[in-house]
Amino acid sequence: MTSTRTNDPGVVQRLAGRLASLPSRVAARREHDAAMQDPRIASEHWLQIARSTSHGGGGCEFCR
Repeated sequence: MTSTRTNDPGVVQRLAGRLASLPSRVAARREHDAAMQDPRIASEHWLQIARSTSHGGGGCEFCR
């Protein structure tokens, strides 16, 4: 039987950091979704994502 425990103390620190940032990420997601309701903003948003990804950048973290 394999244990799922780890000896890496950074795991707990990373998890704590993610949990601490959760309220701001939820608020950012709500703001993003509200902005996407406006067709003009949504089309510009998709254009920016296309430009970013065509140059090797990342896309929108909420639209993935």
